[in-house]
Amino acid sequence: MFHNLQAYPGLTQEQHRALPQVSNTDLSELKAQVLGQLRKPNPQALAFGSHFHSATLEPATYARTAEKCPWEQLEQLARQVRRHRYCRDLLYRGTPELTHTATHTATSIAVKIRPDLLVTSRAGRRTTLIDFKTTSCQDLPHFLASAEQYDYDRQAALYLDALTADRFLIIGVQKKAPHEVWVFDATAAPGFIAQGRKKYTALLRHCASHQAATPAVPGPKRHCDIYRARDGQYYARLETAPYSESFEHLGPFPAAPAALSWLQEHRAIGPDFFLDESGRRSVPLTMQLR
Repeated sequence: MFHNLQAYPGLTQEQHRALPQVSNTDLSELKAQVLGQLRKPNPQALAFGSHFHSATLEPATYARTAEKCPWEQLEQLARQVRRHRYCRDLLYRGTPELTHTATHTATSIAVKIRPDLLVTSRAGRRTTLIDFKTTSCQDLPHFLASAEQYDYDRQAALYLDALTADRFLIIGVQKKAPHEVWVFDATAAPGFIAQGRKKYTALLRHCASHQAATPAVPGPKRHCDIYRARDGQYYARLETAPYSESFEHLGPFPAAPAALSWLQEHRAIGPDFFLDESGRRSVPLTMQLR
């Protein structure tokens, strides 16, 4: 169902979001458009979810910020998960937030996925994916009933199929006391994955038909180049917005071709990029915003 699977160790959440491939969140946006629904993101909810995942999955990288967020509640929930015996074992053995891309064979749509946790069995024969969800549901039955409403089945099927994984666990954490932790094996629920597969397949087909019917429209340009720093390493420099003269620096890379390859793969800069022969001086180019 999918091919050309690739993993990208070390990619940050921001770099993951910048990739041009279609995400499960993009499919939610597409679904809302198809149904004529107005879908407004909640910045506070997004911040809560992002920081909860950091505190749970990578506590060494977690820190409070100036954002408006119920930090004490968030940290308490993360502790609940990490104290849970089964979750503690998964966190110990798993790889957190590893970005992958793959191509859906039937539609040729490239997707990107980033499981909260990927656990490979000790024998290396089985792969389990884990997704953590905070919830306001009062009990497990209500939480399971909300799975279809929030399209957890679609996410589970997409991730399982793209990674050819064997098992998908959804771990729900109550936001309110008693802060119970529920483990739901999505692959063991009759019809759950099959229903999710139908959902993501229909949306990817809609995405493919929309792309085929929509001519490419040139967008604004932003500056991009590769340069060699004093440490001898190579870095990519991307303008954050057209004409802003504000740049994001990516790297280091051991050689200019490695930096170029990364840009072509992750930022779709196109074939117009070139470097001078020495590789010591950057040659600017323009890139299409996506």
